[in-house]
Amino acid sequence: MTFIHPDRQNIILNVLLFGLIGLVTVSVIWLILLYNKTVSLTHGAEAMRASAGQIESSNSELKGQIFALFDPDKVATFAAAHGLVASAHPDYSPIISEWLAASPR
Repeated sequence: MTFIHPDRQNIILNVLLFGLIGLVTVSVIWLILLYNKTVSLTHGAEAMRASAGQIESSNSELKGQIFALFDPDKVATFAAAHGLVASAHPDYSPIISEWLAASPR
């Protein structure tokens, strides 16, 4: 009867093979996690773009309301209602130099 004894170098080969399998397994798991993070980041960016679009539309609506408030016809109506008169030479409040010297810069 013949007994086959494995070589001692097969043990080193087996250790290297198991190490390589472990490294490939860890690499695959890491790549899956990296892909999931990338997909989550992409979905987050898309949600932020949608939110930015909504903010832009509300901003344009607010700008429209502000421009409507300063419409020349409405300003003239407001001035007439409150007794304001347009002056050719307006007299502005004087700037007091003592106040400027006392104010922190």
